[in-house]
Amino acid sequence: PRLGFNYDMLAHRSLVLSGGTGLYTGTIPFVCIVSQASDAGVLQTTYTGGTVPTFTTDINEMINQIYPGGFTPGAPVLNQSITVLDRNLKLPQNWKSSVAIDAKLPYNILASVEAVYSKDVNAVYVANEGIKPGGFYLDAAKYPDHRYISSNQAYYSYPMNVYVLKNGGQSNYFSLSTKIEKNFDFGLDAMVAYTYSNARSTTDGTSDQLGSAWNADARILGNNIMDLGYMSYVLPHRLIASVSYRKEYGKHFASTVSFFYSGSNQSRYSFQYNTNLNGDYNRGALIYIAKDESEITFVTNGDYSAEQQNTDFWNFVNQDKYLSSHKGEYALRNGALLPWINTFDFKFMQDFYMNIAGKRNTLQLGLDIMNVGNLLNSNWGNRYRYSMNNFLRITNLNAVKAGNGSVAPTFNFQKNGTEILKESFNPDISYNSTYFLQFSVRYIFN
Repeated sequence: PRLGFNYDMLAHRSLVLSGGTGLYTGTIPFVCIVSQASDAGVLQTTYTGGTVPTFTTDINEMINQIYPGGFTPGAPVLNQSITVLDRNLKLPQNWKSSVAIDAKLPYNILASVEAVYSKDVNAVYVANEGIKPGGFYLDAAKYPDHRYISSNQAYYSYPMNVYVLKNGGQSNYFSLSTKIEKNFDFGLDAMVAYTYSNARSTTDGTSDQLGSAWNADARILGNNIMDLGYMSYVLPHRLIASVSYRKEYGKHFASTVSFFYSGSNQSRYSFQYNTNLNGDYNRGALIYIAKDESEITFVTNGDYSAEQQNTDFWNFVNQDKYLSSHKGEYALRNGALLPWINTFDFKFMQDFYMNIAGKRNTLQLGLDIMNVGNLLNSNWGNRYRYSMNNFLRITNLNAVKAGNGSVAPTFNFQKNGTEILKESFNPDISYNSTYFLQFSVRYIFN
């Protein structure tokens, strides 16, 4: 069910209130359904041939058509993983509501404000039912990280992983957007808009396979325990603007010049351990950010002394915006942000008008320069990437697991290759940071 409204508050469309609310039902990726066949836990063989067999429901006839000389099975290979859809699985469903105000301001300026809120009703997530539920909590004296650690035991060696898609978890999203625009009589158009967004979820759901979906999200308490983090694809702030001027002249020509601006953080990322402290076969666990030197212990790594690692670690933490402001806390999934980037694009279009059979057709030539600021100055429009997000390696992981919670982890502060890790970000020296041009030809029939 959905409900919407559009109310003309002043009876001449100069102030309009609109909005709506409703339940939206989606679907799961069909690859998740197909993977039940490919990851069914049974032995499989692949046939490659030049002819397509005729359709039949008789298995023996199928085999005789495909292998007229007889079928010789290959050596069986046991499946490492099984994919299953929960028998009570419901399609994902989301409740979404919005409200907006559109206004005509003096001097023919158009303004709008819109708020959007959405929340999962039936969320879906992936659980690895092949892992036994046993484990323990870290309870070492004077060590503040009391996370749950799995006993790292599977029910079977083959299959070790049983990925089940089921209902559970949650997500919520809120955004507030505002826009101001004006169209001038002499061909100039201008617009500026800003959006604030905040979105959290128990899983990103960005993978196309259940196994990779389960492994993709770094966790505090293990990947079978749904803790809330930020959505990787929703950024908190975005500012955009555009200005365009179009001029027709000589009865057969028109030129358009446009500039576009976009400013936002580049993306989100997570801080996680170099080793899997959670003990659940997953690739990473979110770090605990020590409050002070008493909460973390380093050990010598070759010629890199524990004292020097301690100094370098705190220098790195104190220069990092996210780490320095969350000491004494767990790092949230996708809690950290890459730096803000300002990007300008340029577009030029030249129109040639032609009268064909009494109608005006248009030949349009275009030039687009993406990231034009970088063309003017090599220091503008550059993107950045994080230097290293898994700089802490646990040196006594086996002892921590054997101690059933009584042994505190010790660490190595990892170098960035051969260099001491000093800065959170470094320039992305690639095509991502450069300008590029695009030429276009377009014929418009009328």
